[in-house]
Amino acid sequence: MPMIKILHKLKRSFLCFLLVIGLIQFGHSQRTTLYGKVVSAKNGEILIGALIVDPITQASSITDQFGRYSIETNFIGDSLSLEVLCLGYMKQKVIFSPFQKSILHNWSLTQSTQQLAEVEIEGSRSQYLSENQTSGFKLAPIELKSALSIGGEKDLLKMIQLTPGIQISNDFNSNLFVRGGDYDQNLFLLDNMPLYHVNHAGGFLSTFNADIIKSAEILKGDQSAKYGGRLSSVVNINTIDGDMSHYNYDINLGLISSKIMLNGPIVKNKASFVASFRINSPIVRYTFGAFKFLFYDTNVKLNWEISKKDRVYFSFYNGYDNIGVKFGEDSVLISNLSAGWGNLASSLRYNKLFTSKLFADFILGYTQYKYEENSDIQFFADKIIFKNLNNQFKSKITESFLKAHFNYFISNSWSLCTGVESSLIQFEPGASFIKVQMIEEDLIQDNVSYPLTKSFENSFFIEAIGKEVYGFNFNIGLRGQWVNIKNDNFLTLQPRVFVSKSLGKLFAIKASYSRLTQNFHMVSNEGGGIPVEYRLPASQYAPPSISDQFVLGATFSPKKSSYFFSIEGYYKKMYHLVTLKEGVYFTLDFRDFENILYTNGKGESKGIEFYIRKIKGKSTGWIASTLSKTTRQFAEINDDIPYPFKFDRRFDLKIFYQRAITHRFSVSISWAFATGNAFTLPIGSYVDINGNSILVYGPRNSFREKSYHRLDIGFQYQFKIRKKINCTLDFNIVNLYNRKNPFFYYIGYNGTTTPKLYVQHQFPLFPSINICFKNL
Repeated sequence: MPMIKILHKLKRSFLCFLLVIGLIQFGHSQRTTLYGKVVSAKNGEILIGALIVDPITQASSITDQFGRYSIETNFIGDSLSLEVLCLGYMKQKVIFSPFQKSILHNWSLTQSTQQLAEVEIEGSRSQYLSENQTSGFKLAPIELKSALSIGGEKDLLKMIQLTPGIQISNDFNSNLFVRGGDYDQNLFLLDNMPLYHVNHAGGFLSTFNADIIKSAEILKGDQSAKYGGRLSSVVNINTIDGDMSHYNYDINLGLISSKIMLNGPIVKNKASFVASFRINSPIVRYTFGAFKFLFYDTNVKLNWEISKKDRVYFSFYNGYDNIGVKFGEDSVLISNLSAGWGNLASSLRYNKLFTSKLFADFILGYTQYKYEENSDIQFFADKIIFKNLNNQFKSKITESFLKAHFNYFISNSWSLCTGVESSLIQFEPGASFIKVQMIEEDLIQDNVSYPLTKSFENSFFIEAIGKEVYGFNFNIGLRGQWVNIKNDNFLTLQPRVFVSKSLGKLFAIKASYSRLTQNFHMVSNEGGGIPVEYRLPASQYAPPSISDQFVLGATFSPKKSSYFFSIEGYYKKMYHLVTLKEGVYFTLDFRDFENILYTNGKGESKGIEFYIRKIKGKSTGWIASTLSKTTRQFAEINDDIPYPFKFDRRFDLKIFYQRAITHRFSVSISWAFATGNAFTLPIGSYVDINGNSILVYGPRNSFREKSYHRLDIGFQYQFKIRKKINCTLDFNIVNLYNRKNPFFYYIGYNGTTTPKLYVQHQFPLFPSINICFKNL
């Protein structure tokens, strides 16, 4: 009995001991939330994609596009240690004490003295494996600045064309054709401003100035529910905010264009500005005789940090192209033809940190795209003008928008995003103003146009994001949209689902489904070899286009390796597509849309994409390959039988490689191969009773161009002038082995009645040089 009593006393004592230890642990392990931003110590620039981690609990958070983070973790005893890591910056560690329930802390990181490409972040491999998306591609600024250039221009869209699932059109075209979609089906956001046209020189260059790009990514698989309005992809581009401490300049002199960029503080450590201007060089402007060409663009950004919780941005973009040609003789006629097009966009953004877990973004903005043609013909008799014919055509689309987005971080594993958006879009598809003046006769005028239409669009979205929930990552969202166009109303619900599962630390499998809608249609003419597009509002006759896309993929990254492997298969179906009827020229035919459009078209695309990327080291780059098939189907075309899409390249292989030879000298190489585009070719001809040769055409797009392939190489050398100016010299050769890739095919007769197929080729071997001056 005494022994039993002793055992009971020992048991009670042990339980009391465990209770005391638990209370001590409870008192010394307390839950806290840290939040704030991560910026560069050198210039106050917000850092996107920085990793904040608790090395003890492994809790982590990654900064968003505004540099914000929120992390929930434990105080062990009276202190908490956190680390932040960012590519190109030195690791920073901070110890927080004493305990607080929430802590607002903004990190300032110092740039690493190592080569940027060699800096390794532990955990980057798992970030690639478990990101909450499929089919995404992020481009680091260092990759873009070291990229190959055409005429000295680093081009973001040309780089994106080298990624899997995006078809190369031709050397003169930087448009993106993503997984069977057309180029109007991509949403381009420049500092959250949508741009409708993103090319200069008819597609030769993109409108995005590489010098001011801070981050860029393309989403071509599942898309966050906060994005809407396009069927194929989102290209999200953020520009630099401007140095908060020092004034800086960049001056670039190139063969194709020249540009200048200035940035610096307005109020030191509180407000900054960025301003850039780019214009094509005089060599391009005046080299081609009667042919005159001009393009320019301007970017301005203002950034004001009101407090640690409040920040305001103002962004502005303006870009314009003008092309003109004059021909003829004053004894017969003189013709002046010109075309101009461009974007104008601005936005005001307010970022607010309400609490340690609730962030908000409010955006007010305006965007516009316009296209103009002008034809002025003077007829002469005895060198005296007797008739003047002038025709002006104008097309424009404008959008005013208001957005409110909210992010709520429930825990390290759960977050909730929601928001509302409203926009007013005005469509002016086209108007023609005609004037005819004869000698001693009254002026004849005529105006014809397509109807001006306004579209009122309202959207809401909500999505739940889970990270490492029982080994799963997921994003489940819903976007609802109500559109009013004249007397037509369209209500759509667009589910978005993404799920991934990590199989250990090396493998992950991913799957997604997305429904997307687009509330306008684009039709195009080929005018003077330059693609010209016109946007038409949806209607009961031509409802909003819809796409459904399914994606299944797997990723693999070997342990202690700098390589990342991915394979994805996708299936995409598109509905309510439109195209111009055969023989219709949009700028001359002003009938109702029902009389010029084929509607209710269908599209289908399916494919497999392979992707290998080296993400660190002196050598970086990727290999991408795609096997795919894309078709279109209209009841009135090809006997309602599906036919290949014009840009249906069945196979492509793309390689991009960068190597830092020394800290001053680097080399970049890219090679692309793709099977030929589809086009329609006559299968025969006959001569009618009047002696005219009549062509007989076969099935739509049943012939293939020759395969496309091209090798580009570039060299970059950096040096200093008087220790105050950093210079970068770029020398590039496009189409190194002078491949004659087809631009377009046409039928000619060469003075006979027998038709013959001719081909116009693209770029020959094209060297270029560019030099950049930057203050230190």
